[in-house]
Amino acid sequence: MPQAEVWNVPDDVDDKTAISMGIAATGAIVPLEKAAIQKGEKVLILGATGTLGQIALQLARGLGAGKVVGAARSAEALGRLKSRGLADEVVTLGGSDDVAALKDAADGGFDVVLDLVCGQPMLTSLKATNWGARIMTIGTGAGRQLNLDIADLLFRNLSCIGTGQRPPADREQIWLRLLKIAKEQQIQVDYLDFTLDQAAEAWAAQVNGPHAKITATIRR
Repeated sequence: MPQAEVWNVPDDVDDKTAISMGIAATGAIVPLEKAAIQKGEKVLILGATGTLGQIALQLARGLGAGKVVGAARSAEALGRLKSRGLADEVVTLGGSDDVAALKDAADGGFDVVLDLVCGQPMLTSLKATNWGARIMTIGTGAGRQLNLDIADLLFRNLSCIGTGQRPPADREQIWLRLLKIAKEQQIQVDYLDFTLDQAAEAWAAQVNGPHAKITATIRR
């Protein structure tokens, strides 16, 4: 491990927060800040039920969003986000008219889309955006190849951002800033805990999509 990749965890930060802010949260804050959210704008998080999505919902609100909407395929996981106040509205994708559902949740259209999945969900979300919208794509879990109607991008901006390809010193500073934000905003993240001897069970849970950050600790 290069020395530049070894960072000291502050004494007042627990291990789970240190890990989540160092991996998932970086993927949220970099594109959200690049989108330059204006106070009161409506923000959509595509793929909202995972760890990155959960954090992104909360960071978007902290950056000034007036309405934050989460979209994904698990109605149950989305329901938990809304009941805890992490999302103002949620949209379960895969229905008869996803575009209409997204527009309804946005009261017309979104100003910013943080796209964690790409594929058809991203194409669908484009049709539910306002002129001037910023679409920030950072993941490709729903597909890398798109049949895009360029008319859907007129008067909008689409950015594809690699959040991890930065010098270690830059990533460390982002991480330290996120630790402070996590404390100030009381960022919530769902965890699913295992011990190291339960590695097989932990991996199976990851494959099944737990909608939580999986941790494995060493028995002492």
